[in-house]
Amino acid sequence: MSSMRELRIEADLANLVTVAEFVSVCCEQWRIDESNIHKIQLAIDEAVTNIIEHAYNGGDGEIVLRCWIAAHHFYVKLLDRGEGFEQEDVIQPNITGSLAERDVGGLGLYFMRQLMDEVHFESHEGVNTLQMVKHSVAP
Repeated sequence: MSSMRELRIEADLANLVTVAEFVSVCCEQWRIDESNIHKIQLAIDEAVTNIIEHAYNGGDGEIVLRCWIAAHHFYVKLLDRGEGFEQEDVIQPNITGSLAERDVGGLGLYFMRQLMDEVHFESHEGVNTLQMVKHSVAP
């Protein structure tokens, strides 16, 4: 396992740039190819945005982002103390209908699952944890 990298940010959309730079530096240090860096960054950006907008409802709070490499896989864990949610309550988005037929929102979780190989949520004692894994990306 590589050494874990950690970033702590306030739940503010302005910090998305900081998150993207942090993830990019980590991925480059671990020699992940550009295509996978892009997928990882998009998934993490979507996850952090969802935490800010839904878990904290745009209010104050902290997000902890940890990432590491183990057995050639990229792992990222996001922790927050915002409002949790039940995955089962998230409606599958309509991705085939016309734009007029589609509901607003609901694509974040879908995109994370398309971009990453594993997506796991857990809430325990007031801490929400999202862990995502991208398989076989590091030499």
